[in-house]
Amino acid sequence: MVECKLKLIYIDNDPDKSLFHSGLVAAFTLLLSRAIRKSVCVEAYINYHGLKLRLLFIGRELRGLSPQERVIRGVLESVLKRGKWPGIILEVLPHDGSTTKPENCVGPEELLDRGVCPSCIYLGEGLHHSFKPWFYAAALMVVYDELCECGDHS
Repeated sequence: MVECKLKLIYIDNDPDKSLFHSGLVAAFTLLLSRAIRKSVCVEAYINYHGLKLRLLFIGRELRGLSPQERVIRGVLESVLKRGKWPGIILEVLPHDGSTTKPENCVGPEELLDRGVCPSCIYLGEGLHHSFKPWFYAAALMVVYDELCECGDHS
């Protein structure tokens, strides 16, 4: 069982872009300057060529990911071929698999408006289209770091 102090759940059903977008969200969530947020995980539910996939990015174990397009694409292609990567777990879900907001998760608005220090942030569908989800995730993490005084970067 993977333990994370914070889990960011990301959902993207765009069959053409969701895999790459999930990598960007993970990179921008987990990476801070030259450090990794070790106690944070990103759980991405995506639609990839008709398959429902769950990708779990584990900050404590993640290796070789950077916010550069060629690196993200290379790492994710390796994940698809091998089924895993250091710090990334791939799971194929049944088509009826639920990707609704878990009860213990807060949405971005709750984090920003109420200043809560959650164990789960839900960055699901329905984001305002002018926001790139990876930039939104990075901004949420800055707020989270400030609110929750996270000091687990290395």
